[in-house]
Amino acid sequence: MIDTGFFKWVWRFNALLIAAAATVILGVLIWELTRDLRTQTFPRATTDTLALSPTDTPEPLGSEPQQTLRLGNALPNNTPGTYALPLYAEQTYTNRRISKDSRGNLLNYLIVRTDPQAHHWLFPKGERLIIETRPLVFHQSNAAQTRLGQLLEVIEADTSGDARLSRQDTRTLYLTSPEWDTPVQIISGVSSVLAVQPVGPTSFDLIVMIAGTHRPCACQRPQRVLCPVKRWTVATSYCFSNVMRTSPISTPYFFI
Repeated sequence: MIDTGFFKWVWRFNALLIAAAATVILGVLIWELTRDLRTQTFPRATTDTLALSPTDTPEPLGSEPQQTLRLGNALPNNTPGTYALPLYAEQTYTNRRISKDSRGNLLNYLIVRTDPQAHHWLFPKGERLIIETRPLVFHQSNAAQTRLGQLLEVIEADTSGDARLSRQDTRTLYLTSPEWDTPVQIISGVSSVLAVQPVGPTSFDLIVMIAGTHRPCACQRPQRVLCPVKRWTVATSYCFSNVMRTSPISTPYFFI
Protein backbone atom coordinates (compact mmCIF):
# COMPACT_ATOMS: atom_id res chain seq x y z
CA MET A 1 0.00 0.00 0.00
CA ILE A 2 1.39 3.35 -1.06
CA ASP A 3 1.53 5.96 1.73
CA THR A 4 0.95 9.40 0.22
CA GLY A 5 1.32 11.21 3.59
CA PHE A 6 -2.26 12.47 3.46
CA PHE A 7 -3.27 10.75 6.70
CA LYS A 8 -0.15 12.04 8.44
CA TRP A 9 -1.25 15.60 7.71
CA VAL A 10 -4.79 14.83 8.88
CA TRP A 11 -3.43 13.44 12.16
CA ARG A 12 -1.22 16.47 12.66
CA PHE A 13 -4.13 18.81 11.94
CA ASN A 14 -6.32 16.94 14.44
CA ALA A 15 -3.55 17.13 17.04
CA LEU A 16 -3.31 20.90 16.55
CA LEU A 17 -7.09 21.26 16.95
CA ILE A 18 -7.05 19.19 20.14
CA ALA A 19 -4.15 21.22 21.54
CA ALA A 20 -5.89 24.51 20.71
CA ALA A 21 -9.15 23.35 22.30
CA ALA A 22 -7.32 22.18 25.42
CA THR A 23 -5.55 25.56 25.67
CA VAL A 24 -8.84 27.45 25.40
CA ILE A 25 -10.53 25.25 28.01
CA LEU A 26 -7.55 25.62 30.35
CA GLY A 27 -7.60 29.39 29.92
CA VAL A 28 -11.35 29.55 30.69
CA LEU A 29 -10.84 27.43 33.81
CA ILE A 30 -8.00 29.66 35.02
CA TRP A 31 -10.08 32.78 34.32
CA GLU A 32 -13.01 31.46 36.33
CA LEU A 33 -10.87 30.17 39.19
CA THR A 34 -9.13 33.54 39.58
CA ARG A 35 -12.33 35.62 39.39
CA ASP A 36 -12.43 36.32 43.14
CA LEU A 37 -8.72 37.17 43.22
CA ARG A 38 -9.09 39.59 40.32
CA THR A 39 -12.14 41.18 41.91
CA GLN A 40 -10.24 41.78 45.15
CA THR A 41 -7.12 43.04 43.38
CA PHE A 42 -8.90 45.17 40.75
CA PRO A 43 -12.39 45.89 42.13
CA ARG A 44 -14.87 47.34 39.65
CA ALA A 45 -17.31 48.57 42.29
CA THR A 46 -15.77 50.76 44.99
CA THR A 47 -16.71 53.27 47.66
CA ASP A 48 -14.76 56.09 49.28
CA THR A 49 -13.02 56.52 45.93
CA LEU A 50 -13.46 59.73 43.96
CA ALA A 51 -12.00 59.87 40.44
CA LEU A 52 -10.42 63.19 39.50
CA SER A 53 -10.81 64.90 36.19
CA PRO A 54 -7.91 64.05 33.81
CA THR A 55 -7.18 67.78 33.52
CA ASP A 56 -6.47 67.86 37.27
CA THR A 57 -3.72 65.23 37.10
CA PRO A 58 -0.17 65.56 35.65
CA GLU A 59 -0.48 62.29 33.67
CA PRO A 60 -4.10 61.36 32.86
CA LEU A 61 -4.79 57.72 33.79
CA GLY A 62 -8.39 57.53 32.65
CA SER A 63 -11.37 59.21 31.04
CA GLU A 64 -13.57 62.02 32.33
CA PRO A 65 -15.74 60.54 35.14
CA GLN A 66 -19.51 60.56 34.71
CA GLN A 67 -20.91 61.82 38.00
CA THR A 68 -24.31 62.03 39.70
CA LEU A 69 -24.86 63.97 42.92
CA ARG A 70 -27.53 63.30 45.54
CA LEU A 71 -28.40 64.38 49.08
CA GLY A 72 -28.79 61.76 51.80
CA ASN A 73 -30.77 61.64 55.03
CA ALA A 74 -29.82 64.10 57.76
CA LEU A 75 -27.37 62.91 60.41
CA PRO A 76 -28.63 62.49 63.98
CA ASN A 77 -28.20 65.80 65.77
CA ASN A 78 -29.01 67.02 69.26
CA THR A 79 -29.00 70.68 68.21
CA PRO A 80 -32.63 71.74 67.60
CA GLY A 81 -33.24 73.39 64.26
CA THR A 82 -29.88 72.37 62.72
CA TYR A 83 -29.55 69.47 60.27
CA ALA A 84 -26.53 68.11 58.36
CA LEU A 85 -27.47 66.54 55.01
CA PRO A 86 -24.63 64.55 53.37
CA LEU A 87 -23.89 65.14 49.70
CA TYR A 88 -22.96 61.91 47.89
CA ALA A 89 -21.41 61.36 44.46
CA GLU A 90 -21.85 58.28 42.27
CA GLN A 91 -19.32 57.89 39.47
CA THR A 92 -18.60 55.75 36.44
CA TYR A 93 -15.09 56.13 35.07
CA THR A 94 -12.12 54.37 33.49
CA ASN A 95 -8.85 54.04 35.40
CA ARG A 96 -5.86 52.29 33.84
CA ARG A 97 -8.18 50.94 31.10
CA ILE A 98 -10.50 49.32 33.67
CA SER A 99 -14.14 50.42 33.87
CA LYS A 100 -15.20 51.16 37.46
CA ASP A 101 -18.26 52.23 39.44
CA SER A 102 -17.91 54.19 42.66
CA ARG A 103 -20.86 54.88 44.95
CA GLY A 104 -21.52 56.43 48.34
CA ASN A 105 -18.70 58.98 48.14
CA LEU A 106 -19.28 61.74 50.70
CA LEU A 107 -18.25 65.14 49.31
CA ASN A 108 -19.74 67.72 51.65
CA TYR A 109 -22.54 68.52 54.08
CA LEU A 110 -25.45 70.84 53.46
CA ILE A 111 -26.19 72.50 56.82
CA VAL A 112 -29.85 73.47 57.05
CA ARG A 113 -31.26 75.73 59.77
CA THR A 114 -34.99 76.07 60.26
CA ASP A 115 -34.84 79.25 62.37
CA PRO A 116 -34.05 81.32 60.46
CA GLN A 117 -34.69 79.38 57.25
CA ALA A 118 -31.23 79.24 55.71
CA HIS A 119 -28.55 76.81 54.61
CA HIS A 120 -24.86 76.68 53.70
CA TRP A 121 -22.24 74.18 52.59
CA LEU A 122 -19.92 73.05 55.38
CA PHE A 123 -16.83 73.20 53.12
CA PRO A 124 -16.11 75.54 50.19
CA LYS A 125 -16.73 74.25 46.69
CA GLY A 126 -13.98 71.93 45.45
CA GLU A 127 -12.93 68.32 45.00
CA ARG A 128 -12.59 66.52 48.34
CA LEU A 129 -13.65 63.25 49.93
CA ILE A 130 -14.92 62.95 53.52
CA ILE A 131 -14.18 59.42 54.74
CA GLU A 132 -15.07 59.70 58.44
CA THR A 133 -17.36 61.90 60.57
CA ARG A 134 -16.90 61.26 64.29
CA PRO A 135 -19.24 62.87 66.85
CA LEU A 136 -17.24 63.88 69.93
CA VAL A 137 -19.26 63.35 73.11
CA PHE A 138 -17.91 63.57 76.65
CA HIS A 139 -19.76 61.31 79.09
CA GLN A 140 -19.67 62.73 82.61
CA SER A 141 -19.96 60.70 85.83
CA ASN A 142 -23.53 61.88 86.46
CA ALA A 143 -24.64 60.41 83.11
CA ALA A 144 -24.76 63.88 81.53
CA GLN A 145 -23.31 64.32 78.05
CA THR A 146 -21.42 67.25 76.56
CA ARG A 147 -21.03 67.48 72.78
CA LEU A 148 -17.69 68.91 71.65
CA GLY A 149 -18.51 68.84 67.94
CA GLN A 150 -17.62 66.63 64.97
CA LEU A 151 -14.16 65.44 63.90
CA LEU A 152 -13.92 64.94 60.13
CA GLU A 153 -11.29 63.06 58.14
CA VAL A 154 -11.00 64.67 54.71
CA ILE A 155 -8.98 63.66 51.63
CA GLU A 156 -8.04 66.83 49.77
CA ALA A 157 -5.16 65.78 47.49
CA ASP A 158 -4.13 62.75 45.43
CA THR A 159 -0.95 61.89 47.34
CA SER A 160 -0.79 58.31 45.97
CA GLY A 161 -0.69 59.45 42.34
CA ASP A 162 -3.50 57.20 41.04
CA ALA A 163 -5.75 60.04 39.79
CA ARG A 164 -8.26 59.35 42.58
CA LEU A 165 -9.06 60.51 46.09
CA SER A 166 -9.25 57.46 48.35
CA ARG A 167 -8.14 56.00 51.68
CA GLN A 168 -4.73 55.41 50.08
CA ASP A 169 -4.10 59.17 50.29
CA THR A 170 -3.12 61.16 53.36
CA ARG A 171 -5.91 63.03 55.06
CA THR A 172 -6.56 66.31 56.87
CA LEU A 173 -8.49 66.47 60.14
CA TYR A 174 -11.09 69.17 60.76
CA LEU A 175 -13.17 70.01 63.81
CA THR A 176 -16.54 71.70 63.65
CA SER A 177 -18.76 72.87 66.48
CA PRO A 178 -21.88 70.99 67.67
CA GLU A 179 -23.89 73.48 65.58
CA TRP A 180 -21.89 72.55 62.44
CA ASP A 181 -20.26 75.96 62.07
CA THR A 182 -17.21 76.58 59.87
CA PRO A 183 -14.74 73.68 60.33
CA VAL A 184 -11.25 74.40 61.65
CA GLN A 185 -8.21 72.46 60.40
CA ILE A 186 -6.36 70.57 63.12
CA ILE A 187 -3.63 68.65 61.32
CA SER A 188 -2.71 67.42 57.82
CA GLY A 189 -0.57 64.64 56.33
CA VAL A 190 -2.29 61.96 58.43
CA SER A 191 -2.27 58.37 57.13
CA SER A 192 -4.65 57.01 59.79
CA VAL A 193 -6.40 57.93 63.03
CA LEU A 194 -5.54 55.46 65.80
CA ALA A 195 -7.54 56.88 68.73
CA VAL A 196 -9.97 59.68 69.55
CA GLN A 197 -11.15 60.11 73.13
CA PRO A 198 -12.99 63.07 74.72
CA VAL A 199 -11.47 63.67 78.17
CA GLY A 200 -13.41 66.74 79.26
CA PRO A 201 -16.25 69.10 78.29
CA THR A 202 -13.89 71.05 75.99
CA SER A 203 -10.95 68.68 75.37
CA PHE A 204 -10.10 65.39 73.68
CA ASP A 205 -7.03 63.23 73.07
CA LEU A 206 -5.98 62.27 69.56
CA ILE A 207 -3.42 59.73 68.29
CA VAL A 208 -2.61 59.72 64.58
CA MET A 209 -0.16 58.01 62.26
CA ILE A 210 2.10 60.28 60.20
CA ALA A 211 4.86 58.95 57.94
CA GLY A 212 4.80 55.58 59.69
CA THR A 213 5.06 57.03 63.22
CA HIS A 214 2.26 57.43 65.78
CA ARG A 215 1.84 60.93 67.17
CA PRO A 216 -0.17 61.91 70.29
CA CYS A 217 -2.04 65.20 70.43
CA ALA A 218 -3.92 66.88 73.29
CA CYS A 219 -6.66 69.12 71.90
CA GLN A 220 -8.43 71.87 73.80
CA ARG A 221 -11.47 73.75 72.54
CA PRO A 222 -11.69 76.68 72.16
CA GLN A 223 -8.29 77.72 73.47
CA ARG A 224 -5.50 75.80 71.76
CA VAL A 225 -4.01 72.56 70.47
CA LEU A 226 -0.93 71.08 72.17
CA CYS A 227 1.11 68.80 69.90
CA PRO A 228 4.77 67.86 70.58
CA VAL A 229 5.64 67.69 66.87
CA LYS A 230 7.01 70.83 65.23
CA ARG A 231 6.32 69.72 61.68
CA TRP A 232 2.62 69.28 62.31
CA THR A 233 0.19 71.70 60.75
CA VAL A 234 -2.11 72.46 63.68
CA ALA A 235 -4.77 75.00 64.44
CA THR A 236 -3.96 77.34 67.34
CA SER A 237 -7.52 78.52 67.85
CA TYR A 238 -10.96 76.94 67.81
CA CYS A 239 -13.04 80.06 67.59
CA PHE A 240 -16.15 79.07 65.68
CA SER A 241 -17.34 82.03 63.66
CA ASN A 242 -20.83 82.50 62.28
CA VAL A 243 -21.20 81.24 58.74
CA MET A 244 -22.75 83.10 55.85
CA ARG A 245 -26.21 81.73 55.09
CA THR A 246 -27.78 81.69 51.69
CA SER A 247 -31.15 80.84 50.17
CA PRO A 248 -33.05 79.22 48.54
CA ILE A 249 -32.25 75.62 49.50
CA SER A 250 -32.28 74.44 45.88
CA THR A 251 -28.95 76.16 45.14
CA PRO A 252 -26.91 73.57 43.17
CA TYR A 253 -23.46 72.33 44.16
CA PHE A 254 -20.64 72.66 41.62
CA PHE A 255 -17.00 71.66 41.66
CA ILE A 256 -14.40 74.34 40.96
